[in-house]
Amino acid sequence: MSAPWRSTPIPGAFLTGRIPATDARGSLTKILGAGDEAPGGAFAVREVFWSQSARGVFRGLHVQLPPRSTRKLVFVTSGAVRDFLLDLRRGSPTEGLLWETELPPVSGGLLVPDGCAHGFEVVGDGASMVYLQEDFHSPEHDGGVHYGSAGVALVASEPLLSERDRALTSLAAFESPFTFGPA
Repeated sequence: MSAPWRSTPIPGAFLTGRIPATDARGSLTKILGAGDEAPGGAFAVREVFWSQSARGVFRGLHVQLPPRSTRKLVFVTSGAVRDFLLDLRRGSPTEGLLWETELPPVSGGLLVPDGCAHGFEVVGDGASMVYLQEDFHSPEHDGGVHYGSAGVALVASEPLLSERDRALTSLAAFESPFTFGPA
């Protein structure tokens, strides 16, 4: 049995709960199965990433640009993060909206729609995240928006960022190739 999906303020973005099977050994949770429907249609995993990050790390706000744009399902396996979505879809009722949620390991996952940038800040001693993507990562289609220009206020006074993330374009300068359509 898969967990139910809950809507978020951003159309097409959904949180999934966690329905673990538990016993004396611990727990096992089904995230997504081949016959399961995700909001917006079947979710076909093409690539899986696993990140491990230290306290104070911020990754994002990343998006893969057309024609290689993709939905992804992200979840935390250990630690806790502040997770961020930024709606970059022209014509969306939440275009330009930054939405934040906490994702501890017991929270389930977050379905990130095509056209929304994603990022997270590690707020505990460290965190591990898994990303299930519907398309393969394509470095030549990497894009994103600088977190500060989108309104992300980081907890860490000296956040750990990659050079790529420091150099991302501002939200005001980002020319979105995404348009909003039915979810």
